[in-house]
Amino acid sequence: MEKYYTEGKVYQKTHIKSARKFSIECKRSNEHRRINESIEDNIFKELKLDKALIDDRAMPVRFYNYSFIKDQIEKKYQQEVSLPTIIDRAKKRGLHPKT
Repeated sequence: MEKYYTEGKVYQKTHIKSARKFSIECKRSNEHRRINESIEDNIFKELKLDKALIDDRAMPVRFYNYSFIKDQIEKKYQQEVSLPTIIDRAKKRGLHPKT
């Protein structure tokens, strides 16, 4: 291996080569965080059903029951989805009440 001196320090050529390739750029992708389109469609179907109950003045329902929506998606469609995902999709479609 070649050695050379700079400002009183010894560097080996292999370290310099690896330093040129070094990068702090993030190489991850968020594809693992995406949900299937069918799951997203089912979330909106269930949100619309809940919205119809909320809009019906004869019903005492005033807020979305996201846990119930989660359970319905698991029962009806055999799909798993998290509560934060359901809430996020409701916010994106303007179905989440503003606080």
